[in-house]
Amino acid sequence: MTTVECFYNEKTKQFLLRVYGHAGFNKSNDIVCSACSILTFTAWQAIEDLKDESLLKNIISFKNDGYMSIEAELVDVNTSLNVLRGIIRGYELLEDKYPDNVQVIGIDSVDNVCRKQRQNFYSVMKN
Repeated sequence: MTTVECFYNEKTKQFLLRVYGHAGFNKSNDIVCSACSILTFTAWQAIEDLKDESLLKNIISFKNDGYMSIEAELVDVNTSLNVLRGIIRGYELLEDKYPDNVQVIGIDSVDNVCRKQRQNFYSVMKN
């Protein structure tokens, strides 16, 4: 299963996105894993683009085969969240269609997974 962990703190403007695991939809032609991968590549590039435009600061990023983590402080919250919302929404749409293969969870701090009932992270971010 591909797991997507999302965090945004409105007060500190801290954003976190972690993506890890293999969707496991189909061994020979895994369209779900491919979709997650392209969203992950898009997220990575979006962070680079936002950084180049000085819209983010204090960025900590890491990627390896099957794992990506990005932490950043949003400087221009509206622009940055608009970009990131679309990417997160893409993961949520995959989760809706393939719930056995993709899981999107919000976290209430950088290191603590929420135990509350799932709420779309996109919905949290759009306020």
